[in-house]
Amino acid sequence: MSTVPRQVRRRRRVAASVALAVAAAGATSIVSDTGHAGVAGPETVQILSFNDYHGHVEAGTAGSIDGSFGGPAAGGGEFLSAKLTELRDASTADNQYTVAAGDLIGGSPFFSGLFHDEPSVETLNEMGLDFSGVGNHEFDEGVMELIRMQTGGCHPVDGCFFTDYDPDTLGDQEFGGADFQWLAANVTEDAPDGVDDFEDSIPDYTIETTSGGKKIAFIGMTLEATDTLVAASGIVGFTFEDEIEAAEDAVTAIKTEDPTVEAIVLMLHEGGIPDPFAINGCVGVSGPVVDIALGLDPEIDAVITGHTHQPYTCEFDDPDGNPRPVVSAWEFGKVVTEMNLELLPNGEVDRDSITTVNHEVLQSELTADPAITAILDKWAPLAEAIGNEEVGTITETITRGGDPSGSDRGVESAAGNLVADAQLAATSGLGADIALMNPGGLRSDLEFPESDAGEGDGVVTFGEAFTFQPFNNTMFVLPMTGAQITSVLEEQCQPGGSSRPVLHLGVSDGFTYDLAITTQAGVCTGVEVSNIELDGLPISMTETYQVAVNNFLADGGDNFDTFAEVDPVDRIPGPQDIDALIDYFDANSPVAPPPTDRVNETPTVLPSPIDGVTPARLLETRTGPDDKTVDGLFEGIGKVAPGGTVELTVADRGGVPSDADAVVLNIGAIQPSAAGFLTVWPCTDPRPLASNVNFLAFDIVSNAVLAQLSDDGTVCIYSSAETDLIADVNSVVPDDGSPRPVTPSRLLETRNGPDDKTVDGLFEGSGPLAGGSEIELLVAGRDGVPFTAEAVMLNVGAVLPADNGFFTVYPCGEDRPLASSVNYFAGDLVSNGVLAKLGVAGTVCIYTSATTDVIADVNAFVPAGGSPTALTPARLLETRTGPDDETVDGLFEGAGRVAADTTVELQVTGRGGVPDDADTVVLNLGSVLAGDAGFLTVHPCDEKRPLASNVNYLGADIVSNSVIAKVGGDGKVCIYTKAETDLIADVTATSSPPVPHRE
Repeated sequence: MSTVPRQVRRRRRVAASVALAVAAAGATSIVSDTGHAGVAGPETVQILSFNDYHGHVEAGTAGSIDGSFGGPAAGGGEFLSAKLTELRDASTADNQYTVAAGDLIGGSPFFSGLFHDEPSVETLNEMGLDFSGVGNHEFDEGVMELIRMQTGGCHPVDGCFFTDYDPDTLGDQEFGGADFQWLAANVTEDAPDGVDDFEDSIPDYTIETTSGGKKIAFIGMTLEATDTLVAASGIVGFTFEDEIEAAEDAVTAIKTEDPTVEAIVLMLHEGGIPDPFAINGCVGVSGPVVDIALGLDPEIDAVITGHTHQPYTCEFDDPDGNPRPVVSAWEFGKVVTEMNLELLPNGEVDRDSITTVNHEVLQSELTADPAITAILDKWAPLAEAIGNEEVGTITETITRGGDPSGSDRGVESAAGNLVADAQLAATSGLGADIALMNPGGLRSDLEFPESDAGEGDGVVTFGEAFTFQPFNNTMFVLPMTGAQITSVLEEQCQPGGSSRPVLHLGVSDGFTYDLAITTQAGVCTGVEVSNIELDGLPISMTETYQVAVNNFLADGGDNFDTFAEVDPVDRIPGPQDIDALIDYFDANSPVAPPPTDRVNETPTVLPSPIDGVTPARLLETRTGPDDKTVDGLFEGIGKVAPGGTVELTVADRGGVPSDADAVVLNIGAIQPSAAGFLTVWPCTDPRPLASNVNFLAFDIVSNAVLAQLSDDGTVCIYSSAETDLIADVNSVVPDDGSPRPVTPSRLLETRNGPDDKTVDGLFEGSGPLAGGSEIELLVAGRDGVPFTAEAVMLNVGAVLPADNGFFTVYPCGEDRPLASSVNYFAGDLVSNGVLAKLGVAGTVCIYTSATTDVIADVNAFVPAGGSPTALTPARLLETRTGPDDETVDGLFEGAGRVAADTTVELQVTGRGGVPDDADTVVLNLGSVLAGDAGFLTVHPCDEKRPLASNVNYLGADIVSNSVIAKVGGDGKVCIYTKAETDLIADVTATSSPPVPHRE
């Protein structure tokens, strides 16, 4: 049973003394109108949520559960309400709440949109919604209209839609407003009291009292970029604050108002995008919500999101390292998220108790809620009288961008060009030369098949036209120079942090141009506009042209800032956009889809950079009490037999997404029974002629391995000798990311035994490499490494060297740097992963200080434009005190041996070629003459040390390993050593986040 009964959803304001305290903290709130005596025991809470309803009150407008045309019908107000009731009735929770994450109104189909979403609010009232964060579309008609939606009253222009309400069933003549409460913690009025009652009407949060007397707070917020997504004229005097900072302020205000509050839920209208699409799970989720979720105040226990119209059920660690659910329920009432949690006796949320699941709202499995049907029946006569009127015909379906249609606003679309054509026709009498249309203003396709109303194939009704373009914007004609038009077209490349990297404007007939767009990891990193022509003639950068746009774009919406540079007094007002569209149909039916060749677009997608993750142990064969993996899987299984193979599941473990293409693992052999090697490869391929870890009997040795995953998310690890194994993940290569893995293959083999072969017969059998000499190894053009590769990942090994020494691997044609890539003892059998920049003609040079046989296997390459960016190796850490023991810049050198159980905070950014914005570095990290057996662990200094190792060593060892390390926010990595030792660290590569073309 809900703790906030439907009939008592209006909540009283806080007492005056509390209100003053909260006002002093800069926040506004409401509190529940019931209090209970506290109890000692735990309580259960069910939270049902949805988002992006967008006025889809009718069952026929929401679409299918899989997004396809003709798929299983889902969503709509009647069935959303039925599903909510079903889930409430099935629950045994002590407390129940129903909440939403914004965009409940605005961008709505005809049935609700024509009536300013009053039908939408009435259906939400009937569903029993308790609270919702505001979304950007709540501000489509401005702040004052949002207040009217909350508090009620007739529309200031269209007035009241009914004069004959039945007061016993449907309320008063005036619209009654929302029974639920909108919340807006990051919406700040620049001049308080400038808008009547905003803070009173739309508070920051609410504190509710559970059935057992505990407290749970709900915070609501929209995305910071809301001011770029709505008409500026409607939000004058209001600022939309940073989500993380505003949430922290709200938490502080909540704790100030009521220190007993321990449970906090955030409804945030910002989201992510899974890849591939799935109703449940968190596969490949990316977007602004990820960074926001990772940075939100740890006091927030759950995050309910929206905006991107995508479903997911994720779990991200909060800044304290504790898992926290982050969920979204897709769109239009097609999915309901159910979250269940337990409140401990002290009121805190038991994070381990939280479960989340997205429930499909399939119409075929539900019975429409008759109470919602009654609301629709009330509005239907008004809607039908207007909505069923035929306005024109089309020859085939006119679609938006992407597959499925509407999924990609970054490409030219027939729908966008159609509206631009209609708007040019409507404003040509005002002198317009060009019309441009924002893709977000189109909310559906114009379908050729007849609707359920039976109007006939190809017939477009007013209702369909309004649903297609529902914002009822006003047209304006703006005088703009050719240079300004060019700037507008460049602004299709959206700023960093935008939910969509590119927004492609619809363009009117006769206007053409070339567009080169570069994106990387969901960020637009480059744009070039050229060959702009109007009616076949180049435009002049200095000449003025008349450009028709809607008021949203004219105000600079969607980050098209150049439009807003035009002085409002120079704007020529035109008709409403819906009138322009209807007039166009009237004059041109039947209308065919306009061509999508007006823009000659050349998209370039750069490989996504490698993603450093907090190291996590995925394999631990030992059986000791402390020998654990991150999730209890693949632990304590005992030694691997000689010639044995472990098929290790990697995907969906330790922060690795299920669609990862490859991972970087630190793989170790622990006290093998004989000399041998490990080979790592995708389980679906044959085992290659290559090795990744080479060891002697009773060694403790590990190596970094970039391993391609099989389609089922596994890698296979073969051992030639009996041994215990460990495997820690520290980086992920996204699908189509960089480096690009290849099947491991041997490129260099100096030994001359009958089985000592390379993949192509080159660079084999030449004999030991003399001390003080080097070999120039051709890499490019061999076994999958293209000639355009910028760098390669090699496993380089020393086999039975004559003396102690080291290898240095560097690009041929450059001076040999002060750095080492592999460190070895006399008689050793040791290898190390090396990310090597390619030099002259695709070669790398391998220098050895002592005579030894050398092997080199390739397992990945960095493509042109990929990452990490290989550097000439440079020493960043050298604790030894000898005269030649130097670092590249004199910092972090000669500090002496590092004590056992000690951590070194190493500054890496701004040194040795590492840029200040680097988020990942590749280090060759070495332990020199350790006092005892032990290990090194590398991690970001602003995160706690994980259960993992990067270098494993014996006492008196000289051993190094390649480490791909996530850099902390302060530009540092922390290096922990279990035993006393000297340390060296050389940087060989770096990776930075994509740099947006616009900030």
